[in-house]
Amino acid sequence: MFSEQAVKTFMACRFCPMCRHVCPIGLTTGNEGNTPRGKGLLLNYVHTGMEFTAEMAQDMYECCLCHNCASECETGFSPPLFIREARTQAVVQDLAPPAVRALLDNLEATDNIFGLTAENVSPDLREAVGTLPETAPTLLYLGATARFKTPDIALAVIRLLQKAGVEFTVLADEPSSGAEPGDLMGFVEDVRQVAQKCAAAITASGAATLVVLDAHSARMFKQQYAEWGIALPAAVVTATDYVAGLLRDGRLSAKAAGVAATFQDDSALSRELDETETPREIIAAMGIDLKEMFLNRKRVKSGGTVLLMEYAPRLGQLAGEGRWLDAQRAGVPVLLTSTPDSFVVMRETQPETMTTTDIFVLLEQNT
Repeated sequence: MFSEQAVKTFMACRFCPMCRHVCPIGLTTGNEGNTPRGKGLLLNYVHTGMEFTAEMAQDMYECCLCHNCASECETGFSPPLFIREARTQAVVQDLAPPAVRALLDNLEATDNIFGLTAENVSPDLREAVGTLPETAPTLLYLGATARFKTPDIALAVIRLLQKAGVEFTVLADEPSSGAEPGDLMGFVEDVRQVAQKCAAAITASGAATLVVLDAHSARMFKQQYAEWGIALPAAVVTATDYVAGLLRDGRLSAKAAGVAATFQDDSALSRELDETETPREIIAAMGIDLKEMFLNRKRVKSGGTVLLMEYAPRLGQLAGEGRWLDAQRAGVPVLLTSTPDSFVVMRETQPETMTTTDIFVLLEQNT
C-alpha cells in the first residue's frame, strides 16, 4: 500500500511532536489529526491492519503540503511523502472527499482545477497573449491561477518582459504542469502523463529559457520532472529570479514606490526551491521600507494554498487568518506577495486594516 520510504517516515513521525508548532493547519484547528504526527499515527494503524476509512482520507487532505514540517525535521524526514501516498490510496479506493473528486473531474475536463476554459480568460490577458509571437527564445509559463484568478499579475509580468526587451511568448493553450493533480492524488502514472504532455508542449515551443510564474509548477519542472526522467530542453527559472536579473542587468529600472510593507514568502518558492532573496531584491529596487514578519524566508508560516481554498475553504480561511495575525504585528499597511497562489490566499483572507499587493504589479507600475 505504501512505499518503503513512506512507511519508514510515518513510523518515525507517529510518536514525534517536534514539528507540530510549525504546522499552519494544526496550529489553527488545534486538532492533533491535522499535525504530521497525527497523520503518521493514523497511517501506522492502517499499515498494521486497520481499515483505511473516508474519515482518515479526509484528514490526509487537511494539509497544505507547505513542507514546513520537513524543513524543521532534525532527522531529515518528510511527512508530505506519506501524505501524498495516502491521497493516492484515497483516490484509488474512492474515499477522497467529494470536493477533491470535483477538482479531479475539472482537471480531466479542462486541464485546470477551476473547470474553466480559454473563453474564461480575461479579454485583456487574451489580447496580450494574442499579440505575442508564436515562437521565441523565452517561454513564459503562467499557470492556471494567474490565467484565471489573477490576470493582472500575468499582465504585469508580460509588460515587464516587454519593457525589458525580452523576446518571449506564452502558450495560448497552456497545459497543466501536473502540480495540482500531483498534490491531489500523489505522483502516480496519470500525473506523469500530464507532465509528459506539458513537457511536449514546452519542447515544441522551441524556447531555450522557461520563465515560470507559478511556484508549484516551477517545483514540478525543476524537481519532479527530473525524478521521472522527463527532459525539458529549456532552462527553468522562476519569474522572481528572472525579473530580479533584469533589474540587476539594468534592463529594467524601478522608481521608488513610496510604501512601507511586509512580505509573505511563498512556501514552494522559499522552501522547495530555496529562493528567498530574489523577491526581496525586487522589493528593494522599489525602495520599499520592508518590515519582516515573524517566521520568514525558509521558516515562513504558510497562509494556505489556492488548492486548499478550493476543496476545503474553511481550513484555507483559518490558515490565511492565522498568517494575517503575524502580518498585522509588523505594523505596516501593505502585505506583498511574489506568486499568484500567495496573492490569492492572502487577498481572500485580508483584514480591513491592510492591503495585499503583488510585487510584479507594483514593479510594473513603478518602471
